[in-house]
Amino acid sequence: MRSKVLIFLTAMAQTCFFLSCQHISKKYCEDTNWRKEAFVVALQGENRTKFIEFQNQCKPFKVDLNQQSFDEGFDEGASQFCLSEAGREFGASGLIYKGTCEKHANEIDFFKNYKLGRLDFLKNQFDSKSKKLEESNARLWRKKNEFELESNTNPALAVNAYNELESYRVENERLKSEIGNLNAQIIDLETKN
Repeated sequence: MRSKVLIFLTAMAQTCFFLSCQHISKKYCEDTNWRKEAFVVALQGENRTKFIEFQNQCKPFKVDLNQQSFDEGFDEGASQFCLSEAGREFGASGLIYKGTCEKHANEIDFFKNYKLGRLDFLKNQFDSKSKKLEESNARLWRKKNEFELESNTNPALAVNAYNELESYRVENERLKSEIGNLNAQIIDLETKN
């Protein structure tokens, strides 16, 4: 069950990303069943403000969307999305919670489990980046030694070694920054109620 929900959520997120890159047509605005669309929006982990986005995209076509129908579909989708066990899977997938479950009966349990899953995701990312930083430090150290050796023995090759050394330094700083950001997110999430 768990893997099916995760696969479904991932597929829905990819669909959401794909659709968000598309321009909405007049036909789409006119023909869409907004109740069903809202159902899918909720299952993707979006929030109710998506209605305003759709409304603004359909405004040039002079198509008015039915807010009540959208809200009803969203509530139905949220009832399935906001299951407490789905919260952990959603958080562990790396997706950001956007308040889908606000004012839903399961919001507290969903968010508690989302935090646990999100912490798992962030800690895995932290561990992965830390390992890459160790590898980067080793490459940087080797390249520094190579540069020093080349500088003393073959100045022409030292230029290439220096350029590589600088690219390793940039990579090293990027990884340190990413690790710091992940650490801050972990601390922030661990201290939230």
